[in-house]
Amino acid sequence: MRPWCVTDITARPLRTEPSYSLNAHNDGDFYRPHQDTSAEFAPRRLLTFVYYLHRTPRPFDGGELPVLDAALPLHTETAGKWQERTWRDWEPEHDSIVFFLPTA
Repeated sequence: MRPWCVTDITARPLRTEPSYSLNAHNDGDFYRPHQDTSAEFAPRRLLTFVYYLHRTPRPFDGGELPVLDAALPLHTETAGKWQERTWRDWEPEHDSIVFFLPTA
């Protein structure tokens, strides 16, 4: 897989502070499609990331992170169906990190 990175993120962080969550998952665990923000937190949440840390060789199947190609507005039920959007699946490579918009 070819590396990809954001070369320019334009944001004016007002009233922001770091907020972190650590989640550990077992083989077979998954999230349903969702946004990592809400109407309450949207003005303050600028970026989401996932860091992959696991044994090698990878002792599980799956684990891809689908990230939408275009961020959705909040309240996506009025913005079309998730299945009608395009996305990229990020492979869970050990010691790798993926940054994306909280609404993507």
